[in-house]
This record gives sequence, structure tokens and C-alpha cells, in this order.
Amino acid sequence: PEDFPYSEIKWNEVPWKELPSNFPYKEIEWKEVPWDSVPWGELPEDFPYSEIEWSKVPWKKFDGKYNKVPWNKIPWDRVPSDFPWENVPWDDIPENFPWDSVPWEKLPPNFNWGVAHEHTFKYWQTTKQATCAEKGMDEWRCDCGATESHEVPATGKHNFDGDVCGTCGIMRLTVESDSLVSEYCGKPISTKHFTHRGKLLNEHTIVAEFTERTDVGIYDNVFTVKITDGSGVDVTERYFVEYVYGKITVTHKTIKVKTESYTKEYDGNEVRCEKFSYEGLAEGDKILLTFTGCRVERGKSDNTAEVKIVDAMGRDVTSNYSVEIEYGVLTVR
Repeated sequence: PEDFPYSEIKWNEVPWKELPSNFPYKEIEWKEVPWDSVPWGELPEDFPYSEIEWSKVPWKKFDGKYNKVPWNKIPWDRVPSDFPWENVPWDDIPENFPWDSVPWEKLPPNFNWGVAHEHTFKYWQTTKQATCAEKGMDEWRCDCGATESHEVPATGKHNFDGDVCGTCGIMRLTVESDSLVSEYCGKPISTKHFTHRGKLLNEHTIVAEFTERTDVGIYDNVFTVKITDGSGVDVTERYFVEYVYGKITVTHKTIKVKTESYTKEYDGNEVRCEKFSYEGLAEGDKILLTFTGCRVERGKSDNTAEVKIVDAMGRDVTSNYSVEIEYGVLTVR
């Protein structure tokens, strides 16, 4: 009945071991159990905690009365190791839940911490020191005792004694690309020459791959190297390669453009002339002129035009040129 006198039950005298396997734990109105009056401290040493079928306790029927459970008085050392912590509806526990009383250290290794509370990992210690070549490990700890590990990248900072790292034995090799100054020509420009400092092991060779530049500008002569042994096997990982880049400088190409002159008698119509000549155009590029000069009345004026240069793909490459233009003269007599 609803008025069942739970408060009068002598919980420490309940014959737990004698309860049948089909005892209806789920039917008990556990929310009415006077948790705060259970004489936890008076329970006998042989109180059969392990006989309580904790997994059958209908936690969700407590209706938020967890604050009545004297967690700090429970003799946790007597609670069985298989206590079903995951069954506790942590998200329903009230704000005044005494987290400090929970024996976090007794929770099983596979406990799903995420169901208990949101951790704040603010304490850490290094459990494995990272080296130049090997990753390390840090362990972070929450106030509740939960921990999580974070991988620390290898430092990449070698301890070179001459050209050999005293920690990992890697060889240091410095490679330097040449510099080059060249006029724009419409084609990719590169210099594939480099030098190196440092010892190569027997039968090891360097294979380099260079970038190319086409447009006017000053660029790092970026390149990458691969080191192979006598059988062509890539052994680059045995070396710490330091790069020194030279410069590729592409300068403007000068192009000279000349529009032609034209003379006619006045007839009221516009005078135009779209003929021109040029020299200095790079192979594969094309010059396009948009004529802006014209004349109607008697007199003289320049046969002006705007120059645009495109490559074989139609890309505007005018900025790669230094355009010198000489205008012809339009004359109406």
C-alpha cells in the first residue's frame, strides 16, 4: 500500500541472502525508502551489500530524491566492485549532489565518465617525454580523478654533434638551390642546379625536383629532394634535410609597338587606321590592339591605341612586358 511503513523497516535486519532470485525489486517504492535514516554506520561488518541486486534498483523512480541519499555515509569499501555505476541516471541528479563523496577511485576502469559530469582537465603531467623523433604523452586529470591522455608531437629538434644527431642518429644534410635572373620569355624558367653540405652514406644519391616560374617577379627557388640508395630505394628519412633557397628573378620583356600614320582629304567621315607593327613579342604570345585614335575635322592627332598581350591559353600577360609605343599621326586636310 502507499502508506507502507518503510521508515519502520530495520534495513540492517533484512535477510538479503534469503530473498528469492525472483524477488520483485522493481516493485518496491524505492523513492519512499528513508535513505537519510538508514543507519549506515551501524550496519554490521557482514552486511551483505554484495547480495543487493543493485542492477535491479529502479533508479529512475527516485524522482530527483538523490539528495536524500547519504552518499558520504555509505561504506564504499563494502559496496561490491561490480556496482552498476552506469545505471545511475547522472543527468537527473540534483545540483546539490555531493560529488565530493563519490569514491571515484573505486569506479571501474571502463567507466563511462561522460555520463557522470563534464570534466575539466586542468592538471597534467608528462608520462613520456617527446624527443626529436618520437612522440611523447601527457596525462591530464580532472578534480574527480578522471584522466585522459594526449599525444605530444615529436619536437623535431635534433641534438647534432657535427652532422649526426646524438639522440636518434639522423644525418644532417644542407641543400642549396642556385639563383637565376632571366627575362620573361613566355615559357617556364628554372635552374636545376644545387649544392649540398653534409655527408652522404655510401651509394646514396640526391634526386631533386624544382619548381618553375613564368611571370615577372622575384621568387624563392623552391625545390625538394629525395635521397635513394644504390638500389633506388628511398632513404630520405635517414636524413634531416635543411633547405636554403636561391632566388629566381623574372624581369620584364621590352616590346616596341608602332601604329601607322594616315592622311586623307576632309569628307566629314572619321579617319581611322588600325595598322601597326611590333618587335619583341615572346614566342607563343599574341598582341591585341584596341585603337582609340580617330579624327573628323581638318588637322592632326595621334593614332592612339591600347595594348593587350595574351598567351596561347588566352591569359592576359601584358604585365610581363615593358611596352614602348610610338603613335602614328592621323591627318585630315
